[in-house]
Amino acid sequence: MSSLEIADRSPRLRPSVEPIYDRLPRGPHHLGRAGVVRNQRMRIHGAMIEAVAANGYEGATVKRVIGLAGVSRRAFYEQFTDKRSCFVATCDLVAARWLKRVDTAFREAKGDLRTKMRTALRTFVDEVARSPKSAHMVLVDSLCIGSEGPIRLRRVAVSFERLLRAGYADAGGCELQPQVARAIIGGIQRATCLHLARERSCGPRAVEAQALAREMLRWAMLFDPACNPRVESAGQTHQAGEADLQEDLVAAPPVRPEDRRPAGGKATLLDAVLRLATTEPYEDVGPLRIADEAGVPLDTFLELFAGRDDCFLAAFDMLGDELLAIAADPSLIGPEWTTALPRVVGAVLRHLAEHPVYAQTIATSVYAAGPAAVERSLQLALDLTSLLTESAPGIVRPATLNEWLAGAIWQMIQTYGTVERARSLPALTQPITQVLLTPFLGVDAAQEALGCAEPQTTAAAL
Repeated sequence: MSSLEIADRSPRLRPSVEPIYDRLPRGPHHLGRAGVVRNQRMRIHGAMIEAVAANGYEGATVKRVIGLAGVSRRAFYEQFTDKRSCFVATCDLVAARWLKRVDTAFREAKGDLRTKMRTALRTFVDEVARSPKSAHMVLVDSLCIGSEGPIRLRRVAVSFERLLRAGYADAGGCELQPQVARAIIGGIQRATCLHLARERSCGPRAVEAQALAREMLRWAMLFDPACNPRVESAGQTHQAGEADLQEDLVAAPPVRPEDRRPAGGKATLLDAVLRLATTEPYEDVGPLRIADEAGVPLDTFLELFAGRDDCFLAAFDMLGDELLAIAADPSLIGPEWTTALPRVVGAVLRHLAEHPVYAQTIATSVYAAGPAAVERSLQLALDLTSLLTESAPGIVRPATLNEWLAGAIWQMIQTYGTVERARSLPALTQPITQVLLTPFLGVDAAQEALGCAEPQTTAAAL
């Protein structure tokens, strides 16, 4: 059993920092200096997993890690600069193990693309189920270390995107567009995070691993032209009694994003905190700094907000309200959903491009602002997806479909997470629309619908 597996299978909470590994024997042990260093390093990695699982990233101090690893402080600092570098290296090690095992499983599986995908996804889910602490650290805890966390997590996602595209090309004989691969991996990532959250709160059997693997396979196969499944229809999408309501919705003028913005100094402060959070370390941004950036008295800030976090959350709610106002377009309600969707998606992306700080906030800054801000970001993705797909054809759909789609959309948007790149976000209009259409229309019909819509700029591979 590896050092990482020992950490994953140890009790969830440990009341002390007693070592979870046997110490190396004193005297000759035939390992040599290099062998001793490798042994210590793997024990430190395992101890980091255990410490984070028991105490969170903030509580996983170097003292606790070396106590669990059974190594000296000197041995720790000979290999890692600080706690953060150790945490990142541990996440990288776990992710590399996932990628290697999934890649091997895919390549060695016999059969068509669906069979190979089933084998690979089961291997991934087995890894998550067997090592839930490692998985939680990589997919959830890594988002709590600031902007570096989501950036590294996206690098992991890119590796899986390349594997997915190569698999489609080799086994399926078709080219999977980079943005579609990104969407598939984004959906899988979000679904895995939800599984881990349920597992941690309800116990290891809250969601069966094999059921999760089957859901992942159905999701991935939605985008395979040879398979071409879609959400099943159960009669007419709209009931006759809804006709009057639809007419009322269409007649109502859409709400403008600017109508959702607060007035006066409050809006200035909200803009200021978002701007500062994208250019400075979040922990360095305080009430006085925000007030000075906004050009308003500190007393005004203190009258409106309890502190920096309160101000940031209000600012995130403001940007979210603006995006939701655009997505709540009445033209999406009714039989014209397919043709209206590209225009509304494009409007959402143009708004982000016109406010690049919003895009960078969604991509990186929100993760430095703590768990409450991250939860708001996840909910915003789901709310936005729900508005965009509310009138999609086929009313019999998996209850979790919007969760998968939300993960897909957020993964695609977050790749443009700098002020400079955010201006290119409208180029995602066609691929995002295609991802939203495909579960309901099928691959071919979704592409045909986009071909009949107004020409859209396609996103280049990243």
